[in-house]
Amino acid sequence: MARKRQSKNGNYGIGKNRPPVYSQFKPKQSGNPGGRPKKKPEAPPMPPTDSELDALLRAELDRVITINEGGKPKKMKASKLVSRSQINSAIKGNSNAQHHVMRQMRELEKREAERAKILAEQQEAEREQQLKVYEFMVLAKGERARIWAEAAARGCEPDQPWPHPDDILLFPELKRWHVRGPYDGEGVPFYSWSRAERDYLLAYAVASGRSTKKSTRALEGIFTTLWVSYDVKLPLRWQIAPRLDLTLAELHFMPIKKLRALVDDRRDHSEHLKVIAGIPDGKDKETYKFVNTIMKPLLNQQGYRSLAEFEHAYDAHGPDMAWPKRQDAIRSG
Repeated sequence: MARKRQSKNGNYGIGKNRPPVYSQFKPKQSGNPGGRPKKKPEAPPMPPTDSELDALLRAELDRVITINEGGKPKKMKASKLVSRSQINSAIKGNSNAQHHVMRQMRELEKREAERAKILAEQQEAEREQQLKVYEFMVLAKGERARIWAEAAARGCEPDQPWPHPDDILLFPELKRWHVRGPYDGEGVPFYSWSRAERDYLLAYAVASGRSTKKSTRALEGIFTTLWVSYDVKLPLRWQIAPRLDLTLAELHFMPIKKLRALVDDRRDHSEHLKVIAGIPDGKDKETYKFVNTIMKPLLNQQGYRSLAEFEHAYDAHGPDMAWPKRQDAIRSG
């Protein structure tokens, strides 16, 4: 046992855990005046390198092998052949293969259950988000109706007229919504171009129907489908459908030379607005895809496989373009 010593005043025993007073830390004095040393940032873990054996194994598993299946040659990856061979061995009673396949089945079931859980969570989150957006659009339609009513009482339109409440379409059972035309001022240039393109296609369709050439008259149905596809996307007050009879009558009774000049003017106006809207190729991809789908049967009847093929022929030859099915009928006759 260590011998305890007395301090100078005799009141303090010096020993274990009792250092002399002169060597003790003073009040509010840090025992580490330099502060705790900063930890060096750990280097990010390096990704595992692809060894030569890994590369060889991957190449062998991806190798395509031709096998004989049912008397017919069939190409299959080596990885698929290995799995098939192991399952066949398990079916034939190989206990090692059975053990391996059963373990793989259990692991697959776990992965499938985890994927199904994640998918269900994603779908639920999407449904909740869809409901929130739908509820927001319900309120937005009510607010737009109030703004338009106040403007109508003053005998004018709102300073920011988009969208009109009639253009906010709500589908309560599906909790979905759709807005015809621009949602705000930024979308106006695109829909202004769509409106001009609709007007050009309508005039061209009527002019084609009034032509004396059978090949040109055949364009009427195609261009009618095109202008309608643009019309339905426009705000209700821009659509032609509600006043179609009057619009068609005006074009049908217009002198043919004046109608052709109108077609040229509308085409130029559409091209001008296309540049303003910033549409590089002159096509709205969403509308183009929709039109191509609904026009395919009509174009197939005339021998064209797609809208793109029809447009290529029209750009090259204009109204005098060939109609493949019609030409086949003439040759066969």
